[in-house]
Amino acid sequence: MVADIRQRKTEYYYLAIWMILGAGTLFPYNAIISCGDYFEDLYSNGDGDAKEDNSDGNIESRLAESCTVSLFFVTVILMPFVADVSSFHKRTSTSNRIKFFEILRLPFTRATCGYVLIAVVLFMFGVVSNPTIQLTITLTYLVGVGDAIVQSGLYVLAASCSIRATACVSLGSAMAGFGVNLLRILISKSLDNLHRSTHIFFLISASFICVCLFALFI
Repeated sequence: MVADIRQRKTEYYYLAIWMILGAGTLFPYNAIISCGDYFEDLYSNGDGDAKEDNSDGNIESRLAESCTVSLFFVTVILMPFVADVSSFHKRTSTSNRIKFFEILRLPFTRATCGYVLIAVVLFMFGVVSNPTIQLTITLTYLVGVGDAIVQSGLYVLAASCSIRATACVSLGSAMAGFGVNLLRILISKSLDNLHRSTHIFFLISASFICVCLFALFI
C-alpha cells in the first residue's frame, strides 16, 4: 500500500514536470504579446500616433506576426530532423565525429537549445532599457525560432514516454497564457512604473524558462 502511494506520488511529480515544460513552450510568446502597452509606449508619441520607426502604429500585431512567421518557417526546416533517431545512433556509433545537423536529430538536444535561446532573449528584453524597434522585432523573431526548436524536441520526448506525458505538455502550453497574464497583472499592480514593471516581468519570465531548462534534466 505504501509502495503504491509512493509510486503514484512519483508519477504525479513527473507529470507536473511535463506540465511545466509544456508551459515553457508558449510562455515566451504570451509574455511578449501581453506587454503591448509597454511597446506602444516605447514606439508611439504621446498623442498615440506612431513614431517614424513604427510606420503602421500597431506594434503588437507586428510582434505577433514576427514570432508566428519565424515559428512556422523554423518548424518546416526542422521537420527532416524530427525523425526516427535509430539511424542517428547507427551513424555515430562507428564514428567519433558528430556533425551539427546530426545532433539536431536528438529531441533532447533541440529542446535544450530552444530553452537556452528563449531564456537569453527574454533576459535581453529585461535588461535593455530602450530597445529600438528593429532590435525588438529581431528578438521576437528569435523567440519564435526558440519556440519552434523547443516544441520539435519536447513533444517527441513526451510522446516517447507516455500518452499522459504528452497530454500534460499540451495542458501546460494551454495554461501558459493564463499564467503569463496573471504574472503580468500582479507585477503591474505592485509597481506603478510601466517600464520598470515590464523589465522585471521579462526577467522573471526568463527565470521561469531557466526552471524549464532545469526540469528538462530531471
